Amino acid sequence: MKYWPVYIITIVLFLLTACNEDPIAEVPVKNEIKFNTGVVLTRGVIESDENHTPQQEMIGIQVIRGTDGDTQQGFLTSNIASSASIAAGSGTIDLDIRQYFDEANNNAHFMAFYPEHNNYEAGKASWTIDGTQDIMVTKPVTAVYQDGREIAFEFEHSLAQVVLKLVAEDDHVAELYGDLLSAKINVPTQFELTISNIGETALNKITQPDDSHMGEFDFGEMELRTDTVTSQGVLVYPDAAGLTEITLEFENRKTKSYPFSGVTLQAGHKTVVIATVKGHTVLFDVISLEPWEDATEPDNGNEVGLGKPGESL
Repeated sequence: MKYWPVYIITIVLFLLTACNEDPIAEVPVKNEIKFNTGVVLTRGVIESDENHTPQQEMIGIQVIRGTDGDTQQGFLTSNIASSASIAAGSGTIDLDIRQYFDEANNNAHFMAFYPEHNNYEAGKASWTIDGTQDIMVTKPVTAVYQDGREIAFEFEHSLAQVVLKLVAEDDHVAELYGDLLSAKINVPTQFELTISNIGETALNKITQPDDSHMGEFDFGEMELRTDTVTSQGVLVYPDAAGLTEITLEFENRKTKSYPFSGVTLQAGHKTVVIATVKGHTVLFDVISLEPWEDATEPDNGNEVGLGKPGESL
């Protein structure tokens, strides 16, 4: 019995110590934000089915997150959130760094562009193209916790596509000129996207920084015959004011430049121009301006709507 007081004191001290310990802090539950592709307005980089589900893997999407809150306050290059990709046959965007609502479940604001860019200067992303690359930018989107839904990025073309069709007036002209070895246009090659300009009312458009970066884009070799032959597609800046002439090199003729003015260009659209070779000249007419729907096979076997991404500077 002489040990009972010791036992009682020990138990009391244990209970007092236990009561003074802080309770285990609850780990806040993170609410993940899910993304999908929404309407993919493209067929170059991302070939999509009738439901706008990409049929090719898309790697290197840059996702930027703005300041959380009720309204969208704009974006900064310091707000890079994650790189992302879309698996072939999937409409879901997989982010390298998952995104969550903050502890207060405030609205979260995002925008994205493709291809990603890792060298920002003065809040801008820059790319160089050679006529086979595409650049796409989304409009800002807002994730609202109460909605409980995926948010959809709508990728839009920043460039226009030009396709050249070639036809000879008759067999004599076709033999006189020979096949077309090259058809070149001189257009801008460098573009930039000012991230801080992208907001609820600002445009998510690329711009041409100056006219010092120009290059020749080639429609490629084409057989000249009396039925129409279609070139590969060339992707160009839709505001290419310098697109006023085209230089043609035929097998049996000296290289010569021809007027190419009046060609209407529109981002996300394909402009089809037909070149009719006559005895002493080549006449050009725009025969269609249509949404960039499908990558098609031209008569010379080259794919229209080539789609590797633009190269970041």
